[in-house]
Amino acid sequence: MSESKCRSLAQKKVPGASITSIRLKYDDGIDQYKVKMKKGNKKYELEYHARTRELIGYGKRKSSPNRVTIIILGPRRQNRSLCQRYPAQR
Repeated sequence: MSESKCRSLAQKKVPGASITSIRLKYDDGIDQYKVKMKKGNKKYELEYHARTRELIGYGKRKSSPNRVTIIILGPRRQNRSLCQRYPAQR
């Protein structure tokens, strides 16, 4: 997937938000785009699988550091729970 396609998908997911950064990164065994966005006092972080275009991670937070909502989608949910149960396996 191209960076411009990733921008388009992110803007559809969070309409009206401005993109502050996009990075293509190899993480958890896959190529993925990490997108940071801002809309008002909310910040969003999205992760897209670079080959399948699947949204694999989504998080948002308000400007207050005490309020964080993280939603993990796709195969990373299983990976994260394994790391929590077996921290030495990281």
